[in-house]
Amino acid sequence: MQVEVYLILSATLVGIGIGSALSRRNIISIVVAVITAGTGALIAMATVGHGSDTHDDGMLFAMVLGAILLVLMTLGCALAYRRFMSTGTTNISDANELRH
Repeated sequence: MQVEVYLILSATLVGIGIGSALSRRNIISIVVAVITAGTGALIAMATVGHGSDTHDDGMLFAMVLGAILLVLMTLGCALAYRRFMSTGTTNISDANELRH
C-alpha cells in the first residue's frame, strides 16, 4: 500500500479525535476521543518511521506514544470511575468544585 493512505487515515483519526474531544461533556467520551487522536498520531509516526532510511526513530517514538496512550487510558478511566463513585455522574459540566 501507499504511504499516503496511512497518512490520510492518521489525519482523519486525529481530526475526529480532536473534534470529538472538544464537543463532548462526558469524561469517558473525552478520554476515548483523545485516545482516538493519539492513535492517529501513532499511525503517522509508525508510517514515517517505516518509510525512512533509519527505521529506529519513528518506531521508537511510536512505542513511546503507545505507552503514553496506555497510561492516559488507565488514568482517564480511573478518574471517571472516581468521579462517578463520588458524585454519581461523569458529566464535566456538573463539576462545580473545580470552579473555586
